[in-house]
Amino acid sequence: MSASPLVLPPGVFTLLPLVNVTHNFTLPSGPWSDAACRARLPEPAQSSYNDSSAIDDSDDEADSGENDEFLVPLFVELPHSSAYPPQHSRTSRSNSRTSSFSRRTPLPTLRSSSPTPSHPTTAPPSKKSAKKAPSQPIGFLRPSIVEALKKDNRVMAEMGCKPVWEFRPPIELPSKPPSRRSSFGSRRGSSTAAAGMAPLTPASATPTASESAVPISEALSKLSIKRTYAVGFSSWINEGEEGDPHDVRKEHLDRIARGWKMTGQFADQLDGWRDELYPVYGPAPPFSGNPVDGTNDDDDAGHVFPGSNRVFELERAACALLGIATFGVHLTAYIEEPGEPLKVWVPKRSATKQTWPSYYDNTVAGGITSGQSPWEAVIRECEEEASLPADFVEPRVKSTGVLSYTYRTKEGWVQPEVQYCYDLKMQKGDPTPIPNDGEVEAFKLLTIDEVVQIMLEGKMKPNCCLVLLDFLVRHGYLTSESDTRYLEIVTRLRGTGPVLPGPA
Repeated sequence: MSASPLVLPPGVFTLLPLVNVTHNFTLPSGPWSDAACRARLPEPAQSSYNDSSAIDDSDDEADSGENDEFLVPLFVELPHSSAYPPQHSRTSRSNSRTSSFSRRTPLPTLRSSSPTPSHPTTAPPSKKSAKKAPSQPIGFLRPSIVEALKKDNRVMAEMGCKPVWEFRPPIELPSKPPSRRSSFGSRRGSSTAAAGMAPLTPASATPTASESAVPISEALSKLSIKRTYAVGFSSWINEGEEGDPHDVRKEHLDRIARGWKMTGQFADQLDGWRDELYPVYGPAPPFSGNPVDGTNDDDDAGHVFPGSNRVFELERAACALLGIATFGVHLTAYIEEPGEPLKVWVPKRSATKQTWPSYYDNTVAGGITSGQSPWEAVIRECEEEASLPADFVEPRVKSTGVLSYTYRTKEGWVQPEVQYCYDLKMQKGDPTPIPNDGEVEAFKLLTIDEVVQIMLEGKMKPNCCLVLLDFLVRHGYLTSESDTRYLEIVTRLRGTGPVLPGPA
């Protein structure tokens, strides 16, 4: 059935601003070598598009304002640099007497806390694992988060625990030659000086004027003032000295995020705590297999298990604090009968929803939680949100692609998002979507013109506008004849891939 091009309301020439409201920020792109990261320092983060009126077809909307807030890339492992040797090579021996973080809720795969052995035993890297993934950030940090992570390192040091984070340039504390008059100070001095810290004075000791030991509180206050241009997890975590790196990263980030929530930090995000874990992915290993059949003569290096590049899980509400990409599903259910206008099932969100209460939404939408595939997530959401059973949905649902965009909130948080999109064609007499889990107030069956009017009135959840615009393009309703900025809309919807890694 051929569709007639959409006729926009009088005075409206383009729907491009609906895209720009959500896709309103451009993340920095690579390369991501240490030198390239350092070279980014003078460049401010920049917003690419503004939020102009949908009725204006001028070029003014392309004029972007600048934000002088520098976003620091977050890595799993910092890029190699000859100027900054790997920290473990300088500190692994000195840290042999430094206790690890005492875990409150140990995972089954982790052994209990204990001092790191002087010579940790790790399995030799396999031929496959020796092929490292290219440097790629997993998130982008605002200055307030960078400072909070530095503070976490200071707190861990005060507790006698190993720091979780490494910074570029390294943040080292002033070290002085250990005192020869105190055997305690000598032992401590030799350990901490190698780690870039001054010898520590035990609370029970009273140093003499000739001793060089300084109180830890004083030493910790003398941090480097050089501007940070990259952050990564400490080498002892990535090398598995205290257990599975995935689990250790997850535990420390859970500790940090819960600590921020308990102390009221970043409340605009953490007040919406969900107790829902989202997967976070690291760079995928390079694919070197046969482009035809995926085979590889080098120990099957071209094959990767789906999701095998997952590096930790993080509470959903905390993802925006680290500028981490999140993944979701959006399904548009519609009825298209001969001789009748196409109609879409549109839900109105509950007034009690934590985010975007009482806004209109896509038929079914939700986040992909840890351990779920997009297909599993969309089938689950159909039943939970719309009471559409799996045996009805599975034979009819159709995957239509992926949309990726970056949304910067009014508070300044960066939210890169990837949405897996689906269509569900229905007929009269099929099961009617019914609210099920309390997240939806009601479903309405609306014409395309009614849906567009809701979007133009600002009553639709912004990222749902992207999905519905993509739906209109694919079904032939939004065309170059109906929208003066059609080409830019299509390019913005599908033209760029995500800067941050996703599931391999």
